[in-house]
Formats: sequence, structure tokens, C-alpha cells
Amino acid sequence: MEKRLKRESSKDNFRIVASLLGDGALSDAKRAEECGADILELRIDTMSDETVRKIRDSTELPILITFRRKEDGGFYEGDEENRKERLLSLLPLADMLDIELNSEIRDEIVEKCKEKGIECIVSYHDIYQTPSDEFMERVLRESLKIGDIAKLAVRPTEHEDVLRVLRLLLKFRGDPICVISMGEIGKYSRVVAPLYGSVLTYGCISRSAAEGQLHIEALRNAIELLRLR
Repeated sequence: MEKRLKRESSKDNFRIVASLLGDGALSDAKRAEECGADILELRIDTMSDETVRKIRDSTELPILITFRRKEDGGFYEGDEENRKERLLSLLPLADMLDIELNSEIRDEIVEKCKEKGIECIVSYHDIYQTPSDEFMERVLRESLKIGDIAKLAVRPTEHEDVLRVLRLLLKFRGDPICVISMGEIGKYSRVVAPLYGSVLTYGCISRSAAEGQLHIEALRNAIELLRLR
């Protein structure tokens, strides 16, 4: 674990996550590392266990396992019991794991992560809109109480929505949260959010896991261009 996480001790207070999809993701994993990714997110709703093991064996970067449901913007349409069993079976290969705040299997997954020293992201997604400020604040506070990182990903319908999400970061400055304004309108939030205090930002290599994701290399270059020296 110590060797895998060595990149996290850099001067950056944020980490760039490369979202990898599909059973052809092994080559993407190598490319992500070359482009400066800090974490590899394996979207296991799109790939086999064999692919997860191959990537784990091929890299020293931390592995984030995400098994995203369709209602949260992913591809999994099965029941929660099967999702829980697969997540638990792959825990030995993970350094981090993402579980949704409103999932019925959340508490059991979080507890297993704590037992094994795996960093747990508790996430909330609204793929249709950006909720009220009060609602988003409640989500982040609840998620922070449960997991190691609170993640909020919402869809803007106007530019003001993106600004509301960024203002949340200022309110939670210093807390381990990740906020994302999804889609084309919110695309720039993936670059700006780390400068406001988001501890994670997500990019892609050959396939985008969410609308608005930027290529890892472009994402890191844009952040470096804007950040204070």
C-alpha cells in the first residue's frame, strides 16, 4: 500500500483520477500513468474481474474501484446484493472505493473499507439537475460523516449552477470533498474545482466515463496553467 500511494505525497493538495472503461483499459492505464494521473479509477460496471487484476498487476498507482449504477450515470442495472458481493470480492485489489450515499449496501461496504484500510469515497449524483444549495450542503456534510471523501456530481442547466457548485468548495474549504459540475456547461469546473479546494478531479484517456471529462494530459496542463505558483 505504501508504495502504491507514494505519488500522493506530492506538493499538490488534489489528485487527478483517470477513469478507465472496458476490457481494453490495460493500455489506457499505461497511458494514464505517462500523462500524470495520480489514481486509476476502474469502472467495473464496464470491465471484467480479469481486466481489474491485469491492471492491478501492471501499475503501482492507487486503484479506485467504482461500480456505478445506471441511475447514477453508470452502466450497472442489476440488484444491489450482486453489486455488493462483487465489490467485496475485489476489495483486496483496491486502494480506494466509491459507494453512493443513497445505496442500501453503503454501510456494509464502508465498514469493510475501514477494516481493510481502504479509502472510501461516499458519492452523490444527480444526472438531471443541480439541486438547491441547502440540499447539496446536507449531502456533503452527511457524506463526510460516513466516508473519507465526500463526492458530489450534479448536472447544470445554466451557468449559474456551476458557480453555485464552486461556491460550495469555498464553504467546505479544507474538508476532503470532490465536487463536479457535469456536462458541457460544467466542463471547466473539472479544471477550476481543484484550485478551489476539490481534492479529486476526474479525466479520461480513450473513453469518457461522463460527459464533460477532459483527457488527462489536457486536464493537468490546464490546471498547471491556472494555478498559483
